[in-house]
Amino acid sequence: MIREGGALVGRDGERAALVENVRRRVVVEVRGDAGGGRTALLDAACADWARDGIPVVKTTAGRQRPLGTVDALLDAVREQFDLAACPRLLESIAAATDLRSGFRTGGNVLALAHEVGRALAQAVGGPRGGVVVIDDVDSADSVSGTALVTIAEMVCAAGAAVVFASRRGRPTPLDVLVSETIELAPLPDADVRTVLARRTPRFPLDIGVIEALRAALGPLFRNPGTVLPTLFSLLAERRLVVVDEHWCLAERDAEIAVPADHRSVRPLRQDASGAALAAMLSARSPLALAHLSDLVEVAGADLGETGLLLDELIADGVLDLSGSGDSVSFAVPALAAAARAMADEELVGECRAALARRLRAVEGESGSPAESGETRTNRAVVAVPRSLRDHVRARIAVARFDQLQAEVRRLLPETLAAAPDRTHPDRPVLDEVLTAWIGVMLHEWRTDVLPESVADLRAAGVPLPEGFAESLLDSVSRADWRAAAGLLQAMSESRTTAAELLASMGALTGDHRSFRRAVGSWPGLRRMAADDLREAAAHGDFATVLGGALGVRYELAEHNDVADYQRMLRAYQAGDRERALSLARRMEARDQDRRGSPVRCLARVLAGEICADGGDFGRAARWLQGSSHQMLGGHLVSWARCGLRYRSGRTAAAIGLGWREYRQHRSWGRTSGLEKLLGRLIDCSTREGDQAMAETLLAELEELDDVVRSGSTRTAVLLAHGLVRHDRAKTVECVHLARERGDAHSVARACLLLSDLSEDPQPWMAELYALTKRHGSSRSRANLVGAMRRRGVWLPRQRSRDDSFARIEARVAQLVSDGCTNRQIAAVLEISEKTVESHLTRIFARTGCRTRVELAAAWLEGRVTETTA
Repeated sequence: MIREGGALVGRDGERAALVENVRRRVVVEVRGDAGGGRTALLDAACADWARDGIPVVKTTAGRQRPLGTVDALLDAVREQFDLAACPRLLESIAAATDLRSGFRTGGNVLALAHEVGRALAQAVGGPRGGVVVIDDVDSADSVSGTALVTIAEMVCAAGAAVVFASRRGRPTPLDVLVSETIELAPLPDADVRTVLARRTPRFPLDIGVIEALRAALGPLFRNPGTVLPTLFSLLAERRLVVVDEHWCLAERDAEIAVPADHRSVRPLRQDASGAALAAMLSARSPLALAHLSDLVEVAGADLGETGLLLDELIADGVLDLSGSGDSVSFAVPALAAAARAMADEELVGECRAALARRLRAVEGESGSPAESGETRTNRAVVAVPRSLRDHVRARIAVARFDQLQAEVRRLLPETLAAAPDRTHPDRPVLDEVLTAWIGVMLHEWRTDVLPESVADLRAAGVPLPEGFAESLLDSVSRADWRAAAGLLQAMSESRTTAAELLASMGALTGDHRSFRRAVGSWPGLRRMAADDLREAAAHGDFATVLGGALGVRYELAEHNDVADYQRMLRAYQAGDRERALSLARRMEARDQDRRGSPVRCLARVLAGEICADGGDFGRAARWLQGSSHQMLGGHLVSWARCGLRYRSGRTAAAIGLGWREYRQHRSWGRTSGLEKLLGRLIDCSTREGDQAMAETLLAELEELDDVVRSGSTRTAVLLAHGLVRHDRAKTVECVHLARERGDAHSVARACLLLSDLSEDPQPWMAELYALTKRHGSSRSRANLVGAMRRRGVWLPRQRSRDDSFARIEARVAQLVSDGCTNRQIAAVLEISEKTVESHLTRIFARTGCRTRVELAAAWLEGRVTETTA
């Protein structure tokens, strides 16, 4: 179904075409895929006709017994018309009923068809030009099929129309009479999002859920009859959880399957042939047709019936035949997941064993059991320090951190036994493995595993002090990299990569000299742009730092906190705030035991900043709750809290507490990233007219720039000179430097300032306008409008008709009439709730409506259009 609250989504053109063709009183076919919305379109059209006083007879073809469709037509007339008020119609129904009763003993189909046609002509024919609507005609029984042609001809001859729906590619008995065919194409993605938004309870879907559904369903994502039941199945199975007032996937790694009763996989549950195919197709690799006979024999199914079912599934698009024609696989991942879920595990095991035997016979191998890829991998990781070290390096290179910590722990006793004391020649290699293992657990923040693992090491004779695990976790969470590196280095008499990396993290966030020394220690870091590396270290972006230092390919890690935080930072810097928030929610939704990891804390801080900038202070406060400026990336906590306080009206607290926390950061030896906090404090002070405080902060920022000497601190100093001393030249220099660095936020702030400092504000406003359209929040848009009003400059609007405010506001009015909340409207239109509220305010002012109910009524009555909205 694709209707909700009487509305039909994405079928306006087809609906109009259907109404137009019915006026011509001909036979019209509505053709589309199963689940594509044919029934919804027919229901909406019938409601339109009934509202206009056009008589309608609507039914669905029956398939359970002979003449089931004819019976359905007669029942529809009895239910939908007052027979007592129409004696001639009553007479026709009675005659048809008598013939139908006699048909059981050998009646004449054509005679019955004639009487049913006469009854329908009485019901919908004449000057009113009614409609007979039959859904699923391709499923009609064969006996009814013979009668339907005669019935349709008589209805059209009486001045009425016949509309029927069928599945694409299926023949129907009425094909010979069709005058017009309306094809229902798959819904566009935007309309699917609208459907999902309307049918999701209470909260909107996070974009990560929508993308996961799209990936799992493939082309079926655009089929409402598939995507909605799949969504409802996820909700019923509690695989969606609410994070930040959005539905998110609780287990991102888990497969998404269509429901077990979905039409595409239903045949796999009906008989032995279906069960056999489900077991054969449960593997994640294509099914080779050459193995079909052997597997059917093992499953105890009939080869002929199984082959016919296979052909049927291929014809229906459930299975794809390979280009060479020698194998089949499911068309989309969600169908394969459903087959795996319903397959009998014992039968699956027997099929796999039979396949292994066949492969051994073909290859002429011995009778030893076949090994899976995972078994071979585990066998290759032997408990020899050098072999294990190579495996650790390979796993780290492809970001398989969580798997690695479990593998090393399993092999630890044998590995320790292979190099039992510090005099053994392999002991330095073992120490490298052990420190890497501890580092991996820190990377994944396995606070549940680390203390127990450290206890195992101490029991095996590794010299670790009491409280080692707790001290290490505390040092990393506070960004005390020197202490953390010292703890790891104590595990080995030789230098280890993990300890050196922790030491380098501290240097990368330190002063200019420390930063240059750290970069010089790692060839990979020397190849990176210094500004990019310093920004990554300042934001706790371990993925960028480790990717540069060790060559870790985090792009291969789909569901990893460190990789997701890197993606979140990049989305935020690119202005894609909804994507950044989605990644923060995704991290929150999974593995609740790792919620305290530094990376997740940083993600929550950035999410709070995004919400505060968008004016949603309640959500921002919830994201920032529990964050401490003493943690890793604490300067970001201070920066975000300062912004939230100032935007929510607590100006004195924003400046006073922000300045105090800045001095605390400096007393702790922190420097990197603090220019963001100072820049915000300067902005707040100048807005409040506190020139003395602004000058103090500017002097502090210049001193910080002397220590750090980064592109970020230099940009902040130049912008601050524009804010505090109205230095236009330095503000222009700030724009140029920020452009080179790709710092869109600084470019936008400097352009806003230059619109006031320049005689000709036009070019700066034009650039600010472009940035605001691409990256802006509601606050930045308000700043732009305010600047335009101050200078009396209005940039020419270059909107297409589809992007015009009138068009958007008409869409808002339509969604209100459909019963959508502001949050649902925002999700559908991909705008903020504040923007929805602004549109509604303008609509109410223009239309005179005072409530949503009045607006909905006005829309449904046609009193609100794109012109009036």
